[in-house]
Amino acid sequence: MAMSRNWIAKIPEGRTLAFYFTKAEYAKENIEKKRVKISKFEKCNDIFELSSFSMKKPEVRCRHGKWLKETNKKIGLICFSECWRHPLMWGHYADNGSGVCMAFSVPTGNLSQVKYMSEREKKGGELHISRSDFEREL
Repeated sequence: MAMSRNWIAKIPEGRTLAFYFTKAEYAKENIEKKRVKISKFEKCNDIFELSSFSMKKPEVRCRHGKWLKETNKKIGLICFSECWRHPLMWGHYADNGSGVCMAFSVPTGNLSQVKYMSEREKKGGELHISRSDFEREL
């Protein structure tokens, strides 16, 4: 049986409902300060964040490490979910199910869908996309 979304106001056209999972204490702080924490890529749960390409060569790993440190000085990310009923999200991000899921109405153009791959891309151990193109996409 599908659960109704009647408890949420109608989302205007051009906006998307996005869910943010967190500990209750952080949700309270976010509401009081009217902000949501921006995470740095180097602090993400996935140690391979922004590393979807093969890094078998030490020089590629070294360049990527330097680039990641520089990128962390410039940008971060906020992770939302399309669904508030996902048990893994509650377990991993909402204090083992005892936290909070906050709902946000976000302009659709401000969100990027995560694309998961089953294996890393390979092309001679190098990126398929230039760094400037990659940064422009961010």
